[in-house]
Amino acid sequence: MVMLGCNKGWRVGGKGSVVARRSAEAVDLVTANGSVSRKLPEGESKLRIERLVCVETDKGQEVIVGRCSGLAVITAKALLGA
Repeated sequence: MVMLGCNKGWRVGGKGSVVARRSAEAVDLVTANGSVSRKLPEGESKLRIERLVCVETDKGQEVIVGRCSGLAVITAKALLGA
């Protein structure tokens, strides 16, 4: 999920911090969610995209929460919104 929009940046310049709050049962259906929380310039041609992430059960209990980020290369095409 975090790799979306960051491509190779997550593998090379990625950062992450997550906490397991509780365990999920073996029969629970779990879903990973995330949303962009910040976009920070890093150098002249890169953007660090930070996401809030969580894994929750089908009962709505958050079992893993945290933040992850990756680097995205800023291209002329991206700046023009194409």
